This record gives sequence, C-alpha cells and structure tokens, in this order.
Amino acid sequence: MMVLIMGVEVSLFQVSLSQLKKIKCDFNLIDKWFFPDEGVDSDYNEEHSFYLGRSFHGLHFMLSRTYEPKPDGSLKDFFVFGKHKLCFEKEIGADCAYLLPQEVKDLLKMLCNVKRSRLSLKFNPDEMNRIKIYPGRWCLSDFDVLYELFLQLRKYYRDAAARDNAVINIVY
Repeated sequence: MMVLIMGVEVSLFQVSLSQLKKIKCDFNLIDKWFFPDEGVDSDYNEEHSFYLGRSFHGLHFMLSRTYEPKPDGSLKDFFVFGKHKLCFEKEIGADCAYLLPQEVKDLLKMLCNVKRSRLSLKFNPDEMNRIKIYPGRWCLSDFDVLYELFLQLRKYYRDAAARDNAVINIVY
C-alpha cells in the first residue's frame, strides 16, 4: 500500500524527460529548480508550475472517490499525487512523485471526459469530513472552488501534454 506523506500543500511542475532524468539523479535540483532563493540561478519557470494548495486532497477524493491512490488504481487516481515515486523524501522534506509524458497525455484524455454534473454527484462534504479529507470542514459551497481548480488543473495538463512534458508533484 502506498503511504502518503500528508503535507499541507501540493505543487505540480512540468519538466522535460531529460530534466526528469537529471532530477532522479540529483535531489538537490528539486530545491534549485522549483523553490529557488532570490538571486540564485534557477531553471524554474512559473508558467510550468501549478499550485494546488490545500484543496488537493478534496479534489483527489472528488475525482477518484479514494482517500489515497491505490498502487494498481486507474491513472486518474494519480493526477494529484503522481504515480512514480522519487525516493528522496527524507533529504528534501517533501513527498515527490511524477507522471511520464505519455501518462500525462493519457490522463488528459480521461480528464477531458469529466463533466461538471458527474463531479457534482460525487461531491459529498459530509462523507469528506467523516473520513477526514484534508483540510476538513467541507461544505456544499466548496464544490464551486474545487470545480474551478479542476478546470485549471485540466488546462495545466493540456499544456504539459502539448509540450510533451512529465509532471512532478511535490507534497510539502
């Protein structure tokens, strides 16, 4: 079973396949590229990042109906958390995973088929509060916020697919 490090926030970052290979070999690039200090040379590009913030867990649950992704789950279960682990959480203090470029494209196809009406039927704030979907205190008005975030995320994956990029997720 996959164990998630439940952080407070989630950010996604698009990278080329060659950049992903470099990151897999050098965990220091996570800080350098994605969380640069002012005045430090960095490959960070704001247009290639997407901040999910604290709503990531609610969005994941609304789409997948699972608390966390199951290792053998559908690709759509990994749109927030990534499918392939980058194994240096201790070194950087964050949980990192990624989707490969073809997985990004396949996921986009799935996300493009998701309709508002279907999502609204899956949104259940009472159940989300009962099973402690982060950050908790869900109410009916949160659906609109999550749906807007979903639309932005789908657009982000569309851009990543068009660029043939992988997507790294960082839970911190």
